[in-house]
Amino acid sequence: MTYLPEKPYVYKEGRMRGMSMARLMFENYSFLHSSYLSIKDINPTSEKEKHLKWIIERGENRPPLEKCKQCYVLMAVRFLVSYSKNRFFVSPNLISCDRSECKKKLMDQVKEANGISLNFVFSSMLKIIEITGKESSQMILSGLYKEIFNIPKNATDEDLFKFFLEGSLINTHR
Repeated sequence: MTYLPEKPYVYKEGRMRGMSMARLMFENYSFLHSSYLSIKDINPTSEKEKHLKWIIERGENRPPLEKCKQCYVLMAVRFLVSYSKNRFFVSPNLISCDRSECKKKLMDQVKEANGISLNFVFSSMLKIIEITGKESSQMILSGLYKEIFNIPKNATDEDLFKFFLEGSLINTHR
């Protein structure tokens, strides 16, 4: 039977006490991912483990709600990160679909800088941390995700939970 939570999971103890997993997906993905690695190959038994596995997997399967800014036909699946050793830049205008000509147009926009194209999946936050060497960098990417996925800046834990849940419901009823 597939696990489908009814409400956000909120940590009751530890350094994340009072924080929901849905919010941590945007604000501290690396914490959740490291917890996930310890349970990904087991059958989760606790509500916390089930919710963690569910939300991490949902973060890898959320289609963006924006069209490709290169062809304006297909839905965007990737974004461009332009970076130097001290900073990086992302923009809702630097997104593309998977067509090779659109990916090429996207990469052509950063000829003078270092650039990498990443998929709109939450695990891309780990790549941003790797590139910049700063955990705080995921907050900038989080802002892009909120814009691309049409999530209000002042979203509640319930709003963020619904973002992950609705994707589940859409995908199950297709």
